Amino acid sequence: MNKSGLLNITLVIACRNEMPQQLPKWDCPVIIVDDHSDNSQFTIYNSQLGACKNVKVVSNPYPQGKKYALKYGIEQAETEFVYLTDADTILPKEIPPFHTDADLNILPLQMDAQNSLLGQLQQVEYTTLQTATMYSAKKGKPIMCSGANLIVRRARWLECFNDLHTELPSGDDMFLLQAFKQKNLIIKAIYGEGSIATITAQPSLSKLFKQRMRWAGKTPQLTDPDIRKCGILVGTLNILSILVPPIWLLKFAGEMLLWHRRKQFGFNCKAKWYVLLLLSILYPWYMLICLVGGQINKQQW
Repeated sequence: MNKSGLLNITLVIACRNEMPQQLPKWDCPVIIVDDHSDNSQFTIYNSQLGACKNVKVVSNPYPQGKKYALKYGIEQAETEFVYLTDADTILPKEIPPFHTDADLNILPLQMDAQNSLLGQLQQVEYTTLQTATMYSAKKGKPIMCSGANLIVRRARWLECFNDLHTELPSGDDMFLLQAFKQKNLIIKAIYGEGSIATITAQPSLSKLFKQRMRWAGKTPQLTDPDIRKCGILVGTLNILSILVPPIWLLKFAGEMLLWHRRKQFGFNCKAKWYVLLLLSILYPWYMLICLVGGQINKQQW
C-alpha cells in the first residue's frame, strides 16, 4: 500500500463542454483532456487551468469520445499509475493510500441527494450498488466499478484499450474491469471515508433515464461470468417480484441487507423508511425501462 509521497500517480480527467467542479489540492500532476468541446466558456476556463501549477490541459487528437480522450490523457502521463475521475466528481481531500501491487484499485463513490425525493431515491439506489461493488471486489470477484473513482496501472490500461468497445459511448469502466479480469490482472478494493468521492444526483427524471439507459446500452457486451450471473439474478428477481408479491418481499430483504452493510465501507448516508420502501416498489419497472430503452435509444457522451 502506497502511503507516502504518492507522486507516482497522475490525475486524468476527460471533459466535453463540462468544467471540472473542483480540482483537489494534491501534490501530483493533473491532465485535463478537452474532448472536442464546442463551448467557448469551457475553452477559456481550461486555458486558465493550464496556467495552474501541475495542471496540463490538452486537446484530444483522436476521434470524439470519452474513451479516446482518456487514452490520450493516459498516454501523456509519465507516472506508473493514473487516477481516473469525471469533471463533475468531488474527490477526497487527499489521494487515498492505494495498492501498488494491484493493476486496478476500485474506490467507492457516494451521491449527494440535493435535498429532493428524486435525489434521495437515487442516493439509496447508488449506495446499494456501491456497497455491492465494494463487497464483491473485497471478496475477489468484482462485478462493478465506476470510472469516476479508479486508480489504474497506466501500462495495463493502455494494453486493454482495444477491449473497451469504442463504438459505445459508455462503459470505459465496466469494459476495463472485464478486460482486466479476462487477463487475470490484479484487482483490489480501497474503502473507508478517506477514499470516497462524491457525485451529484440527476436533477430530473429525463436526465436520470438518459444516463441510466446509456449505462444499460453496454449490457450485451458484458460477458464476464460474475457480471452476467449478478445481472441475471437481479433482473430475474425484479421481474418475478412484479408477478409474485412474496418474491418482492425476498428482494426487499436483500436490498435492506445491502443497505445496512454500507457502513462497513464508509458510507454514512441515511434514508427515511418510506424512501427505501418506495424505491423497492418502483425499481423493477424502472430497471425494465432502462434496459429496454438502452438497447433502443443509443446515447452519446
